[in-house]
Amino acid sequence: MRKQVETFSKEMESRLIENDHKTGWHDCSHDFLINNLKRNLRKLPALIHLNKKDEIIKTTADIANYAMMIADNEGGLKIENRTVGRDNR
Repeated sequence: MRKQVETFSKEMESRLIENDHKTGWHDCSHDFLINNLKRNLRKLPALIHLNKKDEIIKTTADIANYAMMIADNEGGLKIENRTVGRDNR
């Protein structure tokens, strides 16, 4: 695995952990996930323009997480031993 991918995936996991108090994404509608992905995408140009590196990393990790959630809900991510009602780590 490339170091950039490994480092970014750790940021994605960190963002997911920050939201562990919420229910998992398996019960979220596609509209909810897509709207949140778009909301984060809309924030990104301003963060880049203002050179807010920490916020850029968090926002891009959120974007990637919403994309992952959509892929997972569509069965695109084959996870063995998935537990019902809770997202696996």
